[in-house]
Amino acid sequence: MVQRFKNWLLKPFYIWEYTTRRKIIFILLIELFSIGFKVFYQPEFLKLPVMENLYFYISHGLVNILVLWLFLFIIPRYSGFFSEERRTILSEALLIILLFISLTYCHAVLIIFDSNMTLGESLAESLIVNLKIGVFPIALLLILASVRGMEIKLEQQELYNARYLDTSAENEMIQLRGKSDTIKLRLGDLYFIKSSNVYSEIYFEQDGRLTKVLLRAPISTIEQQLDSEFVFRVHRSYIVNFLNYKKVIGNANKCSVLLKKENIRIPVSRVKRSEMFHRLDKLPIAVMA
Repeated sequence: MVQRFKNWLLKPFYIWEYTTRRKIIFILLIELFSIGFKVFYQPEFLKLPVMENLYFYISHGLVNILVLWLFLFIIPRYSGFFSEERRTILSEALLIILLFISLTYCHAVLIIFDSNMTLGESLAESLIVNLKIGVFPIALLLILASVRGMEIKLEQQELYNARYLDTSAENEMIQLRGKSDTIKLRLGDLYFIKSSNVYSEIYFEQDGRLTKVLLRAPISTIEQQLDSEFVFRVHRSYIVNFLNYKKVIGNANKCSVLLKKENIRIPVSRVKRSEMFHRLDKLPIAVMA
């Protein structure tokens, strides 16, 4: 049960693409909802003279914009765990929780300047207000964006069916050449390639078993002979065929690829992780399942 929950948390969080324009619209919508709610809700500390209320709205509005800008533009760009290309249910949930904590603390500090509350009282008041203001619009926008994200994945599924169902990339024949020998096989039978000094170990399925053939050619030479969106190098010593992968284990900081056959794990180097997740995100959903 615990392992299933962990696996669920690490699943991709499909969402409508976060373009700059959509992020700005998202920030403006949250800000408008925040102002409207405060006007009607009228917290105790807002029962102030008009000019002080004006200062409150301006200061809180600027805080909202700066914090939202930080979480939508800066953190996803410079933090691998919260990267938009590798968004998971866990990272998205943590990002929202951290967003609420940041807004709550920043607003609590401002409330102290606008009232006689202590830090504890201002934190409690800020938390209540932010929960009332933020939960509904953020949840609604995330649900709408997630629905659209799944629609896009379904569209990719249809494209996959149209492109691969009949011609099937698995049945494509490939030829790998060494200095003195050559191997021909179906793309769907290839599992991975491992570097062995000036040789390359080719691992593929034959008669239901995983078979190894040694070619006298460095892995860089073999890599140049492979022209498929499903096959790419994840490590200086490994090339993986993602037609035969089961799942990616770990996270953006340390991960490996688990293959279908015999649960073989292939390490992913730090410099290749971003590229791998980016390319996986573009593969048809049927392959990603």
